[in-house]
Amino acid sequence: MKHLLLVLTLFICTMVNAQETITGTVKDTDGNTIPYVNIVLSGTLNGTTTNENGIYTIDVPELSGALEFSVLGYETKIITINNRRTIDIVLGDSSEVLDEVVLTALGLKRETKELGYVVQSLDAKGVTEVKS
Repeated sequence: MKHLLLVLTLFICTMVNAQETITGTVKDTDGNTIPYVNIVLSGTLNGTTTNENGIYTIDVPELSGALEFSVLGYETKIITINNRRTIDIVLGDSSEVLDEVVLTALGLKRETKELGYVVQSLDAKGVTEVKS
């Protein structure tokens, strides 16, 4: 009788803590995978990130609600789960543009050999050049 009670208790605890797993891949509009995308179950602190191949896995309490996908340089998307265990999405580029960038220099001159860290010099021409 004690063994039966123990088995039933363990079974009920397992059922109460049941989790569903959702997996998928995040790609850009060119079909390339996007690494390190943040994925959060909306309204919770439950989240994960994609690996270097754009693949993610997240455990959710039930197959309802919504997942929010966000990463710098791409649009943020909120996708409803709708009882799906696999959700692959495509993120478009973000059209957000910075109006200006402010660089501040303190005007202190030191010999490069006096500095205790690596220094890279960059002149005005190097700042304006864009690698293609």
